[in-house]
This record gives sequence, C-alpha cells and structure tokens, in this order.
Amino acid sequence: DGPRIVGFGRQRPDSALPVHSDKATYVLTAHVPLDLLHEDDAAPAPDAEELAFRLDFKLDLPSDGAGLAFADLDDALAEPVGGLRAVAQWHDATGRPLPPTLVDTSFPHTAYNRRANRHAYVLLVDVWHPDLSEEERRALALFQARKLGWSALYPAPGL
Repeated sequence: DGPRIVGFGRQRPDSALPVHSDKATYVLTAHVPLDLLHEDDAAPAPDAEELAFRLDFKLDLPSDGAGLAFADLDDALAEPVGGLRAVAQWHDATGRPLPPTLVDTSFPHTAYNRRANRHAYVLLVDVWHPDLSEEERRALALFQARKLGWSALYPAPGL
C-alpha cells in the first residue's frame, strides 16, 4: 500500500514551475523518466505572458535537459535563499530518459524542461519514507483514506 499517488507528469517545452514544496516529510517520490512522443510535442513558442511569468522567478536552471532542481536553504529560515541545484535530471539534452531518481519533495524545488520543442514526461510514484515505523505508516494510511473518503476501500481495523 502506497502513501499518496502514482501518476504521470508532463512538463511543457521550455518551462519551469514556481519553486514549491509538498510539505509531506513522510514520503519520498520516485521520478521515472519516460520516452514518450505526443501529438502536441511540436508546441508553439511561449507567448509574451509566459515569458514574463518565467522572468519573475529568475531561476538559474540548467540550459538543457529536464528534471528537478532544489533550492539552497538557509537552515535558520528554512526558506530558499539562493540558486537552484539540478539533482534529478529526467531527460538529457537530446530527450533521452535518464535513470529513475528517488527524491524528498518536501524541500523547496522546481520542475523544469529546457527542451524547446518537446514535452518531458515522467511517472511519479510516492513511497513511504524509510524512517517511518510500520505503525506510523498504518496511521498515515488510515488518515489519508479517511481524508479522501476511501473508508470503504480501506476499513480501519478494529473500528
């Protein structure tokens, strides 16, 4: 039983998300790059509004490829203070998928795709953080099942 999601992500050509955190310290997320082509992979160039949006973030990202970049943190503030480090490349500059990575997305990060004419696709799989005990995993699974209304699928033992 997994903690949250298994899903697909698609990052548009020449784009980056705002720096964010999922604040879920109890999971790690596997990013499995995929080699997919889609009919809209020949995406149009970004318009002026999209370019202005990107400039607002002033992200210093790799000039090619696609993946995740994590913010440098000031330990006292737990806020992004500087540049970003690319730590989980999904695709190289040619679009070839790279090996899967397992990352802690509770730290501030962004997803980016520097390829000008292809979307980047990735399979996302959340797994429990390895430091959790079995009891903690059961409690978190029960909490999430109740929160999402899955109680019929995951009945609480003894309730």
